[in-house]
Amino acid sequence: DADAYAAWRGARLPSADEWEKAVRGLDGRCFPWGDQPQAGRAATAELGISAPLPPRALGALGEAGLYAAIGGVFECTSSHWRDREDRGRVVMGGSFTHPLATARPALRLSHRLSG
Repeated sequence: DADAYAAWRGARLPSADEWEKAVRGLDGRCFPWGDQPQAGRAATAELGISAPLPPRALGALGEAGLYAAIGGVFECTSSHWRDREDRGRVVMGGSFTHPLATARPALRLSHRLSG
């Protein structure tokens, strides 16, 4: 669905490397706002929420001015896990159920798409 939506918009999903670069910035910081975790800057477990917040609820972060890149919901990329299509896609950014310490831009997980 993410691929179809991006194509409908005349775009494409970023690769995992592109996504990480956009979120971490040109200087490679650990988080969009800098190198130190800061509770309340992302929709993560520290907020104690039971569902994702609206994407713009916490404002834009980082050089690229991205909304909700950390926490909220996982971001699907065009990259396959370890370059194997059978292993699913790389998802990034953590979610509202993850603590901020693990919802960092460098975290890459596999999510086998179920259709």
